[in-house]
Amino acid sequence: MTGEGLRPAPTGAGLFLVINPHSGQTKRRPDPKPILDSEMPDAVVHVLGKGERISDVMRAAVGSTTPPTILGVYGGDGSVAAAAEVAFETHLPLLVLPGGTLNHFALTVGIPDLATGIAAAQAGTGSAVDLAEIDFGDRGRVLALNTLSVGVYPRFVQFRTRMEPTIGRPLATLAAALRAAFTAAPLDGSLDGQELRVWSMFIGVGRYAPPRGAPLKRQGFDDGVLDVRILRSTARSRGRGFLSLLSSRTRSRTDHGPEPMFHAPRHSLVFTRTAITLRSNTDSAQFYAHDGEVQKAPPFIPGGTRAVTVRVLPAAIEIYRP
Repeated sequence: MTGEGLRPAPTGAGLFLVINPHSGQTKRRPDPKPILDSEMPDAVVHVLGKGERISDVMRAAVGSTTPPTILGVYGGDGSVAAAAEVAFETHLPLLVLPGGTLNHFALTVGIPDLATGIAAAQAGTGSAVDLAEIDFGDRGRVLALNTLSVGVYPRFVQFRTRMEPTIGRPLATLAAALRAAFTAAPLDGSLDGQELRVWSMFIGVGRYAPPRGAPLKRQGFDDGVLDVRILRSTARSRGRGFLSLLSSRTRSRTDHGPEPMFHAPRHSLVFTRTAITLRSNTDSAQFYAHDGEVQKAPPFIPGGTRAVTVRVLPAAIEIYRP
């Protein structure tokens, strides 16, 4: 399938590609630059330096006297999400090359390795894919590539990241799950006007499998919906939350799964929407995670809105894929 805005780039002419050498934890991955220089000699390849941001580097390239006609990124989901935001702003197609730890998005769209992505760009094949917009109102907006999570999961990631260098990932996962499950406070607020006390909330861009329980794998990239899964705050859900953090993160190693949600029919809500609005009842800063990266929500402005709207953006960007 050839996307409307895609063209073949057999030598990489017009391509500006950013390599994030800091993505992922796999130390045995070969340096992609020699391969790119050989297969796409006319591409401009920029290796991200210390302190540089992918979005800033790409915007500078687009604003230069010789702007690219194709954007590309080599990195994990966080890197791809940053590049996708620039592609959305500039209406340029995006080449995604997997260079992270799990590479959820690249695997979903059928790009398991460097060679597959390069071949798609050279042939000019691809598709339009959905994104999601996280709209903080007068506090700005962020685009999400795969997932958004609030509640216990962002705290779990923070704890695990701090402990992993000292005790390793398996022990850090267990310790972080324990700490997050038994120290995190529920989030009080409302969802589309309905009062709700939430232990954890997962929002996927597109439908995830299985249809109930832990969302382990994204099913497509152009569904035009958000997959919403909420674990209500109850006495039992705290223990279920601990189990979800362990079971889903362990299985995601093979199933390419995103943030966790334990199967608890009486305590969970599972539905699809094109948009949802969340309203917080607290002035304290909340952390959220999107595409594997933990972020701090913009602070509330006195007199400003306390609502956050998440909406799907159908066919938001075009990407190269087989």
